[in-house]
Amino acid sequence: MPIAWRRLSYIVVACSTGAVGAGCGSVEASDASACGPTRVLIDRVVDGDTAYTSDGESLRYLLIDAPEIAHRADESSDCYAVEASRANAALCEGHELRLEYDPECRDRYGRLLAYLWDEDLLINEVLVAQGNARFMVIPPNDRYATELLRAEAHAREAGIGLWGQC
Repeated sequence: MPIAWRRLSYIVVACSTGAVGAGCGSVEASDASACGPTRVLIDRVVDGDTAYTSDGESLRYLLIDAPEIAHRADESSDCYAVEASRANAALCEGHELRLEYDPECRDRYGRLLAYLWDEDLLINEVLVAQGNARFMVIPPNDRYATELLRAEAHAREAGIGLWGQC
């Protein structure tokens, strides 16, 4: 098993047991790319694949699709939506993370599209590996498609997260 996958497996276990915290530490000061900031503080998680930065920027995680949370009283949340949102919050909320972009920087809603990194850990991949989100590619943004597809296959086969509940 490659070192990166062992570390991801460790994080999946740590996250599923609630032992998250130390791995989502601080990073250096912010700078910018052509798309937007490369380092952000995650202020508030919206659901399993969306968050707001401390600057009020809406951030949508690339290559993943988490179950939707109901935002109105007349709606109901998708299966595993609350769990996915909590997992996202545990990994990201209140933490400074590095952002990496693909060719398309924003979606049709104006949200910033990015991969989120905590040091060498790809948060998008962790959420999929934990069964908190499904792999979803919207071309041309596909840089880590192979890694996330592999993580989803593992979670699905093992019945992890939404794959065992929904």
